[in-house]
Amino acid sequence: MSRDFIYTSKRQICPVCDRDHGCKLFDDGKVWCLRVTNQSDIPPNYRVVGWLDNGMGAFLVPSSDEDDLEYRRKRALREEKLQRQQQGQLSTLSVEQRDKAIRRMHSQIGLSRSDRILLKQTRGMTDEQIDRGLYFSLAPYQDLPAAIPLNFPGVHSSRKTLTNKYQGIACPLFDSQGRAIAIQVRVTDEKAEGGKYRWLKDSHLSNGELPLTFIRPQNLVRKQLALVEGTGFKPLLAADKLRQIVIGASGGQHRGSPQQLGEYFKAAEAVGINVSSLQVYLDAGDIVNPHVMKRLVNLVDLLESWSKQVEIAWWRQETKGSPDIDELDDVNEIAYIPAAQFQPLQDFKAEEGRRQEDGAYKLAKTLRSYAPPEGRRIKTSSNRKLFQQKVGGILNPIREGNNNLFPSASCPLPSAFLDKIERTWEKLTSLSVSPWKRINKPQLEPSDLATWEKGHIYLVVSAKGTGKTKSIKSVVDKFSNAIAPNARRSLARTLAHNLELTHLDDLKSFTGSLKVSCCLDSLWQLSPGVLRTNGVFLLDEIDQVLVHAFGQTCNKDGKRPRILKHFEACLAAALADGLVVGMSADITDSEVALLQNLLNSLGLKSEVRIVLNEYQPPKGDCYYFTDESPDGLIEQLVRDLRKGKNVYLIDDTKNGIRGCELFKVWVAELGRRYEANKSLFPGEIKDWYNRNYNANAKFLQSVLVDYNPLTDEWTSPWFEYQCKVFAYQNLCMADYRRLLKERLEGEGIRSKKFPLATKLIPIYL
Repeated sequence: MSRDFIYTSKRQICPVCDRDHGCKLFDDGKVWCLRVTNQSDIPPNYRVVGWLDNGMGAFLVPSSDEDDLEYRRKRALREEKLQRQQQGQLSTLSVEQRDKAIRRMHSQIGLSRSDRILLKQTRGMTDEQIDRGLYFSLAPYQDLPAAIPLNFPGVHSSRKTLTNKYQGIACPLFDSQGRAIAIQVRVTDEKAEGGKYRWLKDSHLSNGELPLTFIRPQNLVRKQLALVEGTGFKPLLAADKLRQIVIGASGGQHRGSPQQLGEYFKAAEAVGINVSSLQVYLDAGDIVNPHVMKRLVNLVDLLESWSKQVEIAWWRQETKGSPDIDELDDVNEIAYIPAAQFQPLQDFKAEEGRRQEDGAYKLAKTLRSYAPPEGRRIKTSSNRKLFQQKVGGILNPIREGNNNLFPSASCPLPSAFLDKIERTWEKLTSLSVSPWKRINKPQLEPSDLATWEKGHIYLVVSAKGTGKTKSIKSVVDKFSNAIAPNARRSLARTLAHNLELTHLDDLKSFTGSLKVSCCLDSLWQLSPGVLRTNGVFLLDEIDQVLVHAFGQTCNKDGKRPRILKHFEACLAAALADGLVVGMSADITDSEVALLQNLLNSLGLKSEVRIVLNEYQPPKGDCYYFTDESPDGLIEQLVRDLRKGKNVYLIDDTKNGIRGCELFKVWVAELGRRYEANKSLFPGEIKDWYNRNYNANAKFLQSVLVDYNPLTDEWTSPWFEYQCKVFAYQNLCMADYRRLLKERLEGEGIRSKKFPLATKLIPIYL
């Protein structure tokens, strides 16, 4: 009896998840995909008709535009309703209910034998400590035990599993009464990316704070409170080792949960603990980490504002090679130094004071050397209002008729530096190559592209809405074979529809000619050889396609080298008896240089020919506001929407950093390192990667670098292009608002500034 489905393979990949194993493709178009486990996994061109048991996947069918819109509307309503229900339930989920659920999971799931051995061998824990800590093992997307509230933090939307992506050990947190109130997962999967400790989703308490853990020792002797970093195994081990009560915080962020911290102090005082004096245990190497020291300053300030005396526990843990408190063999080595006498803390505060006194100069210096030496960390004030007052001119770099990139009377930047930035920006965003053909038409016509000769690359540079795709169809129709990769699957499908191509997902088999579109991620599945016979290699929105090659999805499972090699092979094959065509309104010298370098590396004598349509369609106005909050704009926007006006809203970036004027500062204030490859200049980025080859070998090999002993550097056309992309992105983030404004004005869109305090203006183009 024949089956009505086939399993996915390298010839027939899953159209939903792009994987080549595990999924089923049915004759009626239905797809059984194992990777769709919740609503957010559903691609826009499919809809779910059924869910598999135990969160193992879903049945999906292709959706029409009408189905898709209606389905999206219903899905949004369902998700909104579910979110309201969960938020309402979370507010009523008591500590007792959390404790009961966690203990039930501990008893029903348990700790695996291998994890128990791991804790004994790597942490030196006893069975008693392991059992007291309620640790239990979690498989990826752990099945939910019976009788666990569906609104418990970390429950999957399928209501059948937890949301943990990787296997690990669940580490419960406890309150002052010994009740389990939350779970952090210690990830044990070596292939997992990111931090080792992860919260289950929605672990915040009802007051909005992240939980702290309160650990009593097995034998309480010392009558002082200890504050340590971490909520996993360290607080329990430290409590037993020190024989005192320990309060642990994820990332050492005790200050982020002040209400809970105060409640724990009261609970400790009720059992005879002296809470007027607190002891802070630093991890190894903390004193050389400016972000940790800044965190320590803030914590000490908070505790001293509560009239607490703070002591720093010190056993000369200067470097990362020193033991943390849970690893220390002899606690008698510990000295307790008052915070006011702890020299590393005082030195850091003095340096911080000097930075604040001359903040504008420091910021200018940061910009002046945007690629800091390896190991250097950016240090800034966390007081944003004070910071903005000191360097306000720099943080609002909108050009107002002068030539200063960052106008500020208090902190002028060196003219040579500004000139270098301007030259770099101009070079990265302009097209200076002489056009092979000039056109000036509102709409391109097939006759404009009729004189093309085989064996060359043609780049069509024309504004949006001028008929590039429509006119190129006459070119594609002349060829027997075509491959058209795109940056997005949805765009590839649209292109397939407009040019009468077959999308790769719909390709069952072919004989003779092949005309196919695909996402660049899947280019390696096609044979470039078909383009050798009257073929065209079509790159719609070529700038987006090339940048997408360096995205995460194009290197999933290490496949980027394969994709880039296929790209080069398609280039060479098409030029043998056909054309390579790229189209975009935003082609620059960077794309032209990449293609020319690829031609040189492949030994091809083809030319890169620019077809430039100089026509610019009329544009509207772009209104932008200068108030601190957009709240006053909402009512006006709602009125415009009800009138049927098109409204476009552009939010600058995360956490309200208006304009991304100094993304570097924002990163530093979050306590993260802004790596040295984040220079404003392509040459410096390239030099940084070459200086740090060992640390970046995996990335460099993915962009097909070769070593040149004459210049002592690693290079490739792809690497050269990517350095330019990095520099362009970093320039945007350093001066986003001004550059966006200039870009809009360059396209003919008039920008007008209105403070909402004086007048409400709709934002629409």
